[in-house]
Amino acid sequence: MTNHSDLIVGFSFSLRPDGSAGSYNALLAEHLLGQIQKHEAAFGEIPYVAVQWEIADALFALSSQWFKKLESEKKVFVVEPPKFTDDDIDAAGLQLFFESKIPLASQSDTRRTYDVRLVERFSASVADRSIRQGLNDLLRQSRFYEYFKGLELFDLTRPALGAFFTEFRQLPLSKDYPQGLNGYHRIRVNRLIIERIIDNPKLLKSGQYLSTAGVIDAVFEHCYSQNLALKDISVIAHPLHAPRCIEQARSFFAARDQAPRVQCEFLDATFPWDPSSAQVWCRSLSNWQVYEKVVRTLLANNRSA
Repeated sequence: MTNHSDLIVGFSFSLRPDGSAGSYNALLAEHLLGQIQKHEAAFGEIPYVAVQWEIADALFALSSQWFKKLESEKKVFVVEPPKFTDDDIDAAGLQLFFESKIPLASQSDTRRTYDVRLVERFSASVADRSIRQGLNDLLRQSRFYEYFKGLELFDLTRPALGAFFTEFRQLPLSKDYPQGLNGYHRIRVNRLIIERIIDNPKLLKSGQYLSTAGVIDAVFEHCYSQNLALKDISVIAHPLHAPRCIEQARSFFAARDQAPRVQCEFLDATFPWDPSSAQVWCRSLSNWQVYEKVVRTLLANNRSA
């Protein structure tokens, strides 16, 4: 018997080094689609869905028809990769940075460095818009990364926590994406490229890593803004990640004197481990157990996890 969920929330689990959704999120998208279809068959309507962008991209790849249906009926909210905000940038400093590179744009292809190529793409995008708007325009370009072949992205490292907390990052390969990058994948990759080339936190801050708590905040604050009733919430997450997702969601509501039903229907599902995952902590059961122990310790000490 399918429960009538007011909301299905999808928490992503890792991704590929090239920034695409990866195998875990493909499986999560399959579970999500199955739950949506069961809900529609049982109750004659599709439920409201809120997911991290990796699952959104995986769902689009699995069934663009269903994803477009969710969009057309305004039944989906996607927690996107971070775009640039005014607080992220020093507009005046970036203006000087770009202007200093413009004279170099006339050099031959072989001599044009990555920063000059970035300025060329930015100059073609910005027109009469602000620095922030121009940068965000670049995030939407599906083939932006092709101008920077050979560029090595910064990996995400947390030296204080150890090697299991590393996320490896690399540029996509054109042969893997003949149609260009998907809508959210491109935002993720293009921002990493821009951050890598400018490489100056005084001019441009790095995008904030999206934690489980950050997803919860974004999803439920959005639901409140839409006046959605939240009495029965279904969680889509990796079976080993789901318990923490449920706990943190319940804590979010408890802090607001609310107690909706929050559950995951497939805690017993089996997900094969993917040793090619970008995130070392998601490559094996033993790695995940080490990671989760540290995360829970951080949470217990009220530190960011």
